[in-house]
This record gives sequence, structure tokens and C-alpha cells, in this order.
Amino acid sequence: RIHSVYRSDLPRQIEALILELRSNPLYNEGKTYKLMTVLELDTAGEWRYDSKEWIDMCKRVGLIVHYGSPDDKRSLRENSVKQIEMGTKAIMVERSLPIDWFQEAADQAAELRCLLPVSDAIVNAEGDAIRPEEHLSDGRISRKACDRRLHYFVLTGTPAMVTDNNQPKGSNIDQLNRVRWGIAIKMVNGDLPLFMDPHTGYTFSSRAYRLFEMKPGESAWHFCGAEVPRLTQTAHRRPQDVHRAHKRPRGDLKQAPKVPLKSGFIF
Repeated sequence: RIHSVYRSDLPRQIEALILELRSNPLYNEGKTYKLMTVLELDTAGEWRYDSKEWIDMCKRVGLIVHYGSPDDKRSLRENSVKQIEMGTKAIMVERSLPIDWFQEAADQAAELRCLLPVSDAIVNAEGDAIRPEEHLSDGRISRKACDRRLHYFVLTGTPAMVTDNNQPKGSNIDQLNRVRWGIAIKMVNGDLPLFMDPHTGYTFSSRAYRLFEMKPGESAWHFCGAEVPRLTQTAHRRPQDVHRAHKRPRGDLKQAPKVPLKSGFIF
């Protein structure tokens, strides 16, 4: 997955992604063709057909680009972006994440799409079918491995009580607890959750944890008793917004100020 701040970085980042994918033995072993040789794109400026930097990159890696019509909003390329965008927003709202966590939410939205079967492939009543990761790797990433990743999958922004492995062995009357609060950030190698301490920002990994459910609109920072960062605007009434609520006289409604968002692109 690629995250870019500047559009001009995309040709170089896409080239690095293609070379990394083609060199991965899980995906390229036994194939008689090169992976990722055709891209379905729109006519955005960073990869337009008249961009010399983009054309030179396509020639170096042997990439064929199919451009779609700008007015076709139901095309494959537009629908793919829409699915990731909807998944990202759903995770952001579900876990009341801060604005600068949109990259983690987008990564997990894409990761889940690779672990779950697509609707067109389902032909049985159980709803099970080949997974995208399984198909791309020719079975080297098995369906059982995909299920294992889903079993350990923790949604980013989820609060958890995690076993603290840094505690000294034996009795410690100064610190009786053997656990610590953690907020899930992402999955490492698919099945190892990475947590962040909401009070210190320290990150740590563990499979020994207990997850907690939050109230609608509640963030993990508020749940853990930590300082709540700036969150995205949603329709939920959050606990930290109660003190801001007040009645305004009828006819004295003001338009909400526009909040600039952090720019970024995902491929």
C-alpha cells in the first residue's frame, strides 16, 4: 500500500511497489508472467498519458495502462477506490479515530478486502470462497492462513487490556498489575497486533489481550482515561463534546467552521 503527500511522488512509489510485489516469492514463484503488468486508471495528472516521468516508468517496468472515461463513475477503477474509501470512513467512524489515523484505517480496509472472499466468487450457501490473497499466491497463502489472520485481527482504535511482558518476574508490591492499557494500531505480518500506550505513546506487540466494546461515538483514549486528541467530525455525540453543547436562540444558528483536513492519497 502507498500513502503519498505529493502527487509527484506517485510514479516513484508505484514503481517500487511493483518491483517489491514481483520479487516476493509468495506471489511470483511458479508464474510464467510478470505480476502487475496492467493498471486500470483514470486520467489524473500524476499518471496522465502525456506525463514523461510516468511514461518512462511504465517502460522500465513493463507496465500497460488502461485509461477510463472520466464520466464513467461505475467503472472498475472508480468502484475499487469507492470500496476502500467507504471502508476507511467506516473504521474511522466506528472507532472515533483522530484525523491523522486515516492511513491506518485505509490500510486495514484494504487488508480486510484481501482476506475476505469477493461476492462474485461465492457459489455456496456457506458464503465461503477463494480469498484474494489465496488466489494471488496460488494457494501459498492458504485459506486457513487467511482465517488465522482474521481470527487475530484487531480493528485499529480498539481499546484493550494487554499483558505487560516487561514486568519483573516474581512479586512486586509496588506495581501489582500485570497488564496495561493499549490501543490497537495495526497488524504486524497479518496476525500480531501492534498496540500503543494511550498515556505515553509507547508501542508494543502481544497476542495476550482482552478487547473492550465502547459506546457509540466514544474513542479509545476517553475509554482508557487518557487525553483525547482531535477527532474526526461524525454524527455521534461523544462524551468529550458534552461540555460544548449549549442551546442557541432560534434564528441564531451559525454555519459550522470549515476544518482543513490533512491531505493525502492512497493507491
